Amino acid sequence: MNFFDGQTFVTGGVVPDTRGMFRATAIYYGVQYNHAGRFSLRVDHGPVHTAEGPHAFFTTPGHYYEYGSGDGETRCHCHICSLGTRCQRYVESGLFQSERPSPLIPVRNPERFLATLSELVNLSRQVVPPSPRMVLLYEDLLLQLYESENVVGRLPVWQEEFLQRLMGEVAAAPERAWDFAEQASLCHVTPTHFRRIFKAVAGLPPQHFLIHQRLQSASQMLLEVPPRLIQYIAKRCGIANQCYFTRLFRHHFHVSPLEFRRSMIGVSPNVSG
Repeated sequence: MNFFDGQTFVTGGVVPDTRGMFRATAIYYGVQYNHAGRFSLRVDHGPVHTAEGPHAFFTTPGHYYEYGSGDGETRCHCHICSLGTRCQRYVESGLFQSERPSPLIPVRNPERFLATLSELVNLSRQVVPPSPRMVLLYEDLLLQLYESENVVGRLPVWQEEFLQRLMGEVAAAPERAWDFAEQASLCHVTPTHFRRIFKAVAGLPPQHFLIHQRLQSASQMLLEVPPRLIQYIAKRCGIANQCYFTRLFRHHFHVSPLEFRRSMIGVSPNVSG
C-alpha cells in the first residue's frame, strides 16, 4: 500500500462573498475556514459561538452544523472535505481535533492558511485520485491549526515575533548551518527555554523543525526536471551524508527519495545518487 493512500477529497471551495446560513448533518470530514467577515456556529443544537475574521472549525460525520452570517452580511468562506481511513487516523492522533471545548480556532497566519487551502482546493478539482502533494497540503493545514491553538496567549508579543521571523528565515534557507544556541542568546533566553518556546510556536523543537524544513526542501527538489542525483539534493538541502539523508527522508515520508519521486512524476529507477 502506498503511504499516501486512504484519503479521498470529495468537495472544496473558496467563496469570497457567501451569504446566509448553512444547516446540515455532515457526511465528510471537513476543514471549514472563515477568512473574513462575521459569522456564527452551532453544533448539535448546542450553544452558539460567534467570531469575526480568520477562524476555522472542523466538521465530522454524524454531527449537525449551523453556521454562517445573517442580515445579508457577506463573508469569505473556504472549505475542503474528505473521507477515508486516513481521516480516521488524523482524528485518533488528535491532529483532526473533532472533540474540543470550543469549536472555533483562531488562525494566526491567515494569508498562509488561505494560500495552502486554496492550492489544495484547486488540486482537488484537477487531480483524481489524490496526489501525495494534496495529502501533504492537507496535513500542513491541520498542523497550522494545531500550532495556532497551542501558542495563543502564551508568549510576549516580541518573543513570538522573533520566533515567527526565525521560522520564516529557517524555512527560506534550511541548508544553512543554523546555531540555535546563538538564536537563544539573541532572544535573551537560555537554550533550554528557547527550545521550549520554539516548540510552543512551531510545534517542533528547533532542530526537528530544521530537519523538517530540509526534508520539505528536498521533496521539492526531487520534483525538478531534469531530475537531480540524490547525493546532490542531500547536500543542497543541508544534509551532507546521503545515507543519513535517505534514512531521515524515509522516516519522515515513509518512502525512499526515489520512491517519492516515482510516485509523484514517474521517474525511471535508474536515476540515483
